[in-house]
Amino acid sequence: LGRVDAASRALDEATYDGFVASNYLYAARDCGLTADECVILARNSLEACFVDGATKARYVERLRAYCDGWRPAPRDEPFERPSRAP
Repeated sequence: LGRVDAASRALDEATYDGFVASNYLYAARDCGLTADECVILARNSLEACFVDGATKARYVERLRAYCDGWRPAPRDEPFERPSRAP
């Protein structure tokens, strides 16, 4: 993950692309997080976000639905950083 300064700006642009999914993948890889721990982080972030209760509930439900259908990628597939839209 890129280092962050006091202004919360990425200092290492080569390793920080700003995509949330990338951050979860890097955290899992670099910190040894399991898929379940990543889900806990995602749910905690949704529970702490500044939106109304109904919106928050929809986000948590979407996370649950996504996780219900999720299967791990084969271990031989390398992680590829998503390309940025022009």
